[in-house]
Amino acid sequence: MIDKDHDIPRLTRERLKENIGFLLHRPSLTWRERLDQALAPLNLSVMDYGVLRLLELNLVEYQQQIGVRLDLDPSRVVELMNALEERELIQRLRNAKDKRKYNLSLTPKGRKTLSRAKTIANKEQTDFLSVLDQKEQKSLLEALWKLANE
Repeated sequence: MIDKDHDIPRLTRERLKENIGFLLHRPSLTWRERLDQALAPLNLSVMDYGVLRLLELNLVEYQQQIGVRLDLDPSRVVELMNALEERELIQRLRNAKDKRKYNLSLTPKGRKTLSRAKTIANKEQTDFLSVLDQKEQKSLLEALWKLANE
């Protein structure tokens, strides 16, 4: 679990409030940890969830694109795809035009699992952001979107 650094001296804490690396990294770690724990009953990790969402949103067609979208080493992508395929959450088919590529799709079981996972993720997001009021939440999401698309 992420240590919340309540024992850090006040002056250091004040300096951290202006450190963009800390301010982006710490909530990201906390969010990932919370979501991993929440998805555990579905036997999904945050990375598994990310792959299923990419497929649902048609943001990837081929296995190789997963690595690019999620910034993963190709060997890690193969591990992920193997595990998801073994669990019958995705289907991989060799591309007819390029035998080096695998086309990816969600299976019916994958769609059902993803639906349950999205419900969990939405609840976790609501809980995670609950320390902010609605206006702050909207501003945070808009600012992060700008940074993500810089």
